Amino acid sequence: MILIGEKIHTMYGEINEAVKNRDPGPVLELARAQADAGADYLDVNLCTIMNGAEEAMAWAVGTIQDAMDIPIVLDIPSAGAMKAGLKVRQGETVINGIAGTEESKANMYPLAAQYQTDVIMGLYTDQGAPTDADERSLLAVDLVAYANEVGIPTERIWIDPGVYPLANNQQQVVAGLEFMRTVQDVVPGVKTVTGISNVSALGPPPKLRRVLNHTYFVIARRYYQHAAIVNVLDEKMVRLNRGELPELMELIHRVMDGEEIRLSSLSSAEVAYVTAARMILGKEPYSLSAFRL
Repeated sequence: MILIGEKIHTMYGEINEAVKNRDPGPVLELARAQADAGADYLDVNLCTIMNGAEEAMAWAVGTIQDAMDIPIVLDIPSAGAMKAGLKVRQGETVINGIAGTEESKANMYPLAAQYQTDVIMGLYTDQGAPTDADERSLLAVDLVAYANEVGIPTERIWIDPGVYPLANNQQQVVAGLEFMRTVQDVVPGVKTVTGISNVSALGPPPKLRRVLNHTYFVIARRYYQHAAIVNVLDEKMVRLNRGELPELMELIHRVMDGEEIRLSSLSSAEVAYVTAARMILGKEPYSLSAFRL
């Protein structure tokens, strides 16, 4: 699976200040650290920059590409800032993202067609997001057809079904995975991508967050997900992607296959992964108290 490093994000104070002050040091330090750790792409997310977003995106993209050769995912809601990044970008680039909103259709789709970039497509419209796998499939068919009509071929589309925090929207987590499992039957040729860390947001402590992230990643990987936006500085995540932890992957796969696993035969860490897998797959309700980490 392609790993997209998530750390160049202005929600982090150090990166936010670096972008505002045009200080390349923190940006390049994280860019190099993620590349060295195993990132295939870097997500450049300036979503919190309200004033001067165009100049900020052009600066961030130029700073990174002048220092290193790595594909970049441009992640910002402003079409003007997205275009500013595309104008200076010289290497492989992905637009994150396009969606079913009228604003996106008017502004983001034409940019993707003009610059012939790959796109991450969010499954939502001005009316909101789908609530189940079937609704996701119907919307995906419509949006891919529209993208094709305006000049974005299917092979350039990476669909993001949406990853919601397990703590408050277990049903949506399950629905997103059900969609991914069958997406090639619905829209042949598209790719899939998710932001893995979203599944563990809103409540769980750091150690449990890592367990949830790892578990979701293994499940998505088995469903042939093309790419994931992840914390590549988490060594275990990178090792899972390389297939270097086969026993853990097999344990999660056993849960996916519906096997009844005798928890008394497992270590406490293994029990946590089995519990996480069962909750992510909707086999039991989410409960923080069920984990003993």
